[in-house]
Formats: sequence, structure tokens, C-alpha cells
Amino acid sequence: MINYRYFKYRHINKYSIDSLVKGNLFFAAPEKLNDPFDCRLDIRKSIQNAASKVSDEKASLLYNFLKIEELLKRLQAAISQIGICSFSLDPKNVLMWSHYADAHKGMSILYDFPEKYLNDGEKFIGISDVSYEQDSLTNWFMELSGSLPIKSTDYDIAIELTKKLMTIKSPDWEYEKEVRIIRPKPGVLKINKEYISQICFGLHTTDCDIELIREIVSQYNHKVNLCKVVRTKQDFGIELVEI
Repeated sequence: MINYRYFKYRHINKYSIDSLVKGNLFFAAPEKLNDPFDCRLDIRKSIQNAASKVSDEKASLLYNFLKIEELLKRLQAAISQIGICSFSLDPKNVLMWSHYADAHKGMSILYDFPEKYLNDGEKFIGISDVSYEQDSLTNWFMELSGSLPIKSTDYDIAIELTKKLMTIKSPDWEYEKEVRIIRPKPGVLKINKEYISQICFGLHTTDCDIELIREIVSQYNHKVNLCKVVRTKQDFGIELVEI
């Protein structure tokens, strides 16, 4: 059995402190995400774009797919109810530290999730790396055109399309190296604090905040490794050292 190791960049504020004290993760609804395209692509436009790039026969099947209103309505309803929690695979990304960890005044939390935990179908829809491709949804529909027609009751297509929409972003976001855990609903999820294995502080995290976090995790029943970002000999390089 393996563990999934993911990093979450955070400001140090009442929300992140509360999450450490209680062992919580917050799953955001799609409409709360900071990118207006994220999870909110125009499905009809992507189908039309795909239809313009395939044979006439496949294009006709795609246009017929557009007419399955029941399936598209079910899809939109499913997306609006989903919860997303985002992580990164890279603990030393300067842009992530600047954008999501309060300009290096915040922290990065390493979560070690057991495989069995994330495979719990009652808690999670799935877990996936984010794909960064300019026309990812259009290309997906082009591939789908070879499997059409489908029935309006084909739930598998709705599920696969939902997962696709949840895990694609513009290439501009590729630096994030994002991983997403997806739940059937947004909101707070209580987790085992043992899944928190390391906390790293930024270049400008204050001593006061470091001591506050150190005091919180000292109450855990397991050891949490603490580290700090430092500059390397390179002009723009950073590395993590234990403290």
C-alpha cells in the first residue's frame, strides 16, 4: 500500500489555524474557484469546435449529442454539487509560495494520505493530476465522437465528462503542478491529523507564527516535521531545511 504525498500552500490565518487544530480540509464549490474558466467551460461550444474538426459523420453524431438535454442538465447539476480540494506536487515552487502562501509569509503543509483512505468511494469521487492543454475539452469530444451515439441514460458518459471538467485547466496554470481530490459535495471534511506529516515556513514567515504552529502540532499524537525555506547559492533558488 502506498501513500499519496501532496503539498498545500496556505496563508497563516484563522482558517488555516482552525484546519490544523481540528484536522479539517475545505472542499470548494466550482463557482468559488479563482479561475473563471475552471470547471466552467462552455460544453456546447467545445462540442461545436470538435464537430468542426472531425468527419461529417462524426460531426452529425456530436450535434445529436447536443440535443440530449436530459444528460446535459444532469451534468450541470452534478458539477454544481461537487467539492474540490487542491494540492501541489512541488514544495519548492517560488510562484506558489508567492501566490498561495502570502508572499512567503505563510506555510506549506505536506499531507500523507493512505491509498485506502482516498479510495473510499463514499467519501471521494476520485483523485487526479490536473491536465494543462489549450483545447482539452474539445479534444475529448473529438475522441468521444468515435463512440457515439449514446443513450440519454448513459450515466458513464456524464461521470467521465464531469471528471474531465474537474481536472483540466489552461496551460497558463501549469506551474502549479496541481492535484485535485474531488468529493460529492463542497464544505469541510474532518481528516485524521496523522495525515499531516510536515509543515514548512516561507522566507518571511514571522517567528511568532512559527511558534504558534509549532505549539499546535506539538499537541498531536505524532511527530510533525518542521522546516523552513532558505535561499540557495543560485540567484533564484530555494530549498527546504529542517528547523
